[in-house]
Amino acid sequence: GDTTDDSGVLCNAAIASGAHKLILTGTCRFTETCTIQSDDLRIDSTGAYIDASEMYGSDVKNSPDAVFHILGSASGSTTLSASAVKYSTSLTVTNGALLTSGEPIYIVSDGELWYTESGSAIYIQMINVIKSINGNQIELQEPLDFSFDAVSHNVSIESWATVKNISIDHGVVFGGNYRRNIPNGVGIGFVYAEYFSNLSVTGSLIDGFENTAIRGQKGVGLTTEIGAIRGHATDYAAPIVEDVNSGFYGVFAVTVNNFLMSNVTGYRVRHVQDAAKGTKGVVSNVTGVDCHRPALGCHSGTHSIRYSNVESSGGSGGLQWRGFDLSVDGIKIRCPDGASSGIYDSQGTTLDKPSRRIILNADIVAARNAIKISGTASDIIIDNSNLVGGIESGYHAVDIATNYVESVLISS
Repeated sequence: GDTTDDSGVLCNAAIASGAHKLILTGTCRFTETCTIQSDDLRIDSTGAYIDASEMYGSDVKNSPDAVFHILGSASGSTTLSASAVKYSTSLTVTNGALLTSGEPIYIVSDGELWYTESGSAIYIQMINVIKSINGNQIELQEPLDFSFDAVSHNVSIESWATVKNISIDHGVVFGGNYRRNIPNGVGIGFVYAEYFSNLSVTGSLIDGFENTAIRGQKGVGLTTEIGAIRGHATDYAAPIVEDVNSGFYGVFAVTVNNFLMSNVTGYRVRHVQDAAKGTKGVVSNVTGVDCHRPALGCHSGTHSIRYSNVESSGGSGGLQWRGFDLSVDGIKIRCPDGASSGIYDSQGTTLDKPSRRIILNADIVAARNAIKISGTASDIIIDNSNLVGGIESGYHAVDIATNYVESVLISS
């Protein structure tokens, strides 16, 4: 730090020489991405000011340039040769030689309906890790979440060669408040990781980027504890328009198993937390203020995320759930203005697998519905909550609009 040298160039040189710990201090100017493709690296920049205001990069949607890139690769693929039942820990595949023991796999059916999201079919899928391989017999670290039918459907299995055990501890990171009229998911971010195992990012402030503060994609084990993420500044002149310049996300877990997001406040970002195809996540002590879209949520094949002690105020709603099972214990939402709802999900169909909606200890004031449940449901439990909805005529505190539900409990 505190030189005219490009810190990205220096970091890349140190990593190439075999370094396993980098310490950044002072003001560190980045115009070149630091690319990490080897295991067991810690970057300690807690005493540094990272200035990425001159880093612009290429505009590749959902694969952003970033200050730090962690990049593994896909390593092989095969198919399921025999059907597998839920809770099993073994698979029989067509060619086990194409897979790698100890690495994650992504299992996807091409036609077994899981649920429907905004009219689109989401098929059953799961991330797991290979414990051992014996010929074409695969042992898994975790039980299967679903049964997979290999007779009537093609069930693909993709193996990942991940970069392992990376930690980035940072102080203040600044992206320059460089704002353009570009679609969501385009521009520069702080950390972009693809094909990884055990990535931790902790720090105090990420400010002024166009894309995503932290985007983890195709990985296992993502921990983020950032402090504050600041998006569009109050003096940003252009109006914020969806998919034109609504820009900056907080933490986005895409096809990630086991992720934790905690102790983060997001100010004027698009979403503070988002997930797609993410599983087994915990979102705790997270607050969104004046976000352009709902501060919290998910889509496209997400399940088993637990929200606790989360909060959203202003903006356009609190938690938009477009996944499978939902569990909330402790949420405060204040969105009394505009076309805003507190917690709401996507319309399902009678063919969907029924999912659970458990909402406890909620304190919600919303212009429209405090809670609206539309997805195909097994159990709906709403307990010990203070719900105010219907500030705008025609809406309610609780609106259950499912086409199928097995049981409903609303109490206290």
